[in-house]
Amino acid sequence: MVFKKILLLFVLSFSLLLSNDSGLKKVSLQLHWKYQFEFAGFIMAKEKGFYKDVGLDVDLKEYQTGMDVVEEVLSKKSDFGIYNSNTLVEYLNGKKIKLLASFFKRSALVLITKPEIKTPKDLIGKKILGGLKKDFKLNFQPYFSEFGVDVDKLNILPHTYRIKEFVEGKVDAMTAFISSQPYKLDAMGIKYNILDPSDNNLFILQLELFTSEEFYEKNKKDAINFTKASIRGWEYALSHVDETIDVILQKYNTNNLTKEFLKQEAKAVKKLILPYTYDIGSINKS
Repeated sequence: MVFKKILLLFVLSFSLLLSNDSGLKKVSLQLHWKYQFEFAGFIMAKEKGFYKDVGLDVDLKEYQTGMDVVEEVLSKKSDFGIYNSNTLVEYLNGKKIKLLASFFKRSALVLITKPEIKTPKDLIGKKILGGLKKDFKLNFQPYFSEFGVDVDKLNILPHTYRIKEFVEGKVDAMTAFISSQPYKLDAMGIKYNILDPSDNNLFILQLELFTSEEFYEKNKKDAINFTKASIRGWEYALSHVDETIDVILQKYNTNNLTKEFLKQEAKAVKKLILPYTYDIGSINKS
């Protein structure tokens, strides 16, 4: 008799748990890189229940090599995406996407160069790990134009997304995220210089939250609530850095990052978001 009561209580509790979870709408966010502090706001929005508070069960999806984030969203493989300036270019080219929030107010993408390279002019005739030329032009053409440098005449090589080639002196420069790669080079004692478009008041869109126009039209309330919960997550992550780092290390450390690395990245990310100057996630319509 006692066993039956315990069993009945377990079944009722489990059913209640299922009924609560079933009330949440499943949606997904496609990131444009691997888990790290760059995505801390979305991670903490999920872990602290901010998405659940607005009725959403969110799957945070890591980037896979060769993936086109915009197409992932347009093809409905993901409901939301995180990307960079390409979102604006894709929109201007007729892609049906809608920008929901813009988190980085300074360019996260910079050029790390050998110490003797001081300006874009010094890169003429040098080897640059920069990926696709069209993407490189999108991010750096305005900056290089100020120095009279034609990007089409630069020697831009396919990116390996590692620092090995730069460390070994096989290339003279590489595009890199200022929030992560400089720390790795510092830890190895490698000397370098940084060419940053933001130093010339040229700002490139980074960490852009977007969805498809179709999803937005059919699920406007969910899109707005997702955006608000994400912003809430960023507010929490930036004010609880140590807790956020512990969460990443315990549950999202697929890249085997160290605590010290994440601390340095957190400092850099805060400088990119500028939370004391701009409203987190605000869109500069100009």
